[in-house]
Parts: sequence; C-alpha cells; structure tokens
Amino acid sequence: MSNRYRPLLPNTTPGSSSTEDTSGSQSQSSLSGLIKIPRVGTRMACESCRKKKMRCNGGRTMCKRCIETTTDCIYRTDKEEKSILAVEGRNSELMTELEQLHEL
Repeated sequence: MSNRYRPLLPNTTPGSSSTEDTSGSQSQSSLSGLIKIPRVGTRMACESCRKKKMRCNGGRTMCKRCIETTTDCIYRTDKEEKSILAVEGRNSELMTELEQLHEL
C-alpha cells in the first residue's frame, strides 16, 4: 500500500527504479542534493519595466531591458529612495576611487 503514491522528488542515484521505497535514508540523501538558490531582488523597477510587468535589473542610468529595447529608462523619485541611492552611489564612487589610488 505504501507504494501506491509516486515519489515527489526525483531519484538522484543512477539505476534506481521509481517503485523502490523512497522513505528513510534515500529520501534524506535526495533532499541534501538539492541546492536552494537565493533570489536576488531589485530595489526598484524602472517605469518601462513596471508598465510592461517585466523583470528589471535596476541598473541605474539604464537597466538591461531598456538598453536592449532602446527605450527611455526612467525611475520614480522618492525622497527616501533618492537619499539612499545617493549614499550608495557616493559609496561606490569612493570605493572605485580608493581602488584606483591603491593601484598607484
């Protein structure tokens, strides 16, 4: 009776059949073989991507999709978002400048 349901996870060992019992150590080993990939989010999508409901990579001056489609890449300006991005932008500029100075 326990074999009337098919296993939810694929068998990771070669040559094993789907009729084998997947409970116990085999199911635990197949769970450990799966890798969870973290999702990388974008802080804010541009208006073009937002309008088309497309995924935006959030690249400032222009996102990847707007470059490919040669459309205007316009972002909403929010006081909080604007100040955070200004600090992050200044931080990246200073890090680039520091790397250039270390090369000298």
